[in-house]
Amino acid sequence: RFVSNVGQADSQQALIEVVRFTVNTTVGIVGFFDPATHWGIARRDEDVGQMFGRWGVPPGPYLVLPLLGPSNPRDAVGGVFDSLLSPFMWISFVTGVPTYGAPGLINVVNARARADERIESARQSALDYYVFVRDAFKQYREAAVANGG
Repeated sequence: RFVSNVGQADSQQALIEVVRFTVNTTVGIVGFFDPATHWGIARRDEDVGQMFGRWGVPPGPYLVLPLLGPSNPRDAVGGVFDSLLSPFMWISFVTGVPTYGAPGLINVVNARARADERIESARQSALDYYVFVRDAFKQYREAAVANGG
């Protein structure tokens, strides 16, 4: 999130990310807890795909990637950069202990489990589920690039 904020020239949000990181790695015991949120230091999800969007890179066509879900070429490439910036990638690289992508896989499975109720609700209420997901994803990413959501 810090790199994305710096790339978007959002120095205030980048500073907030530094403060959140410092609080959560010290008081939050190496990030196991999130006291920064409880102290009113809000988390704002940012990623490299959003940074590319702020730079004017168009999203390209809608894609559905296996295991990862909705995306577009801009966000898929941004996701590769996000994974390279992940601390788990560097822990594996520095220590030589292979993680085999386990943290990323756990995150994908957890996100899907947390969204299950919303997914089922959308499936039941949408006339065309594919169109619903495509349009919702496009609107969500447009708002995220504009830092509106």
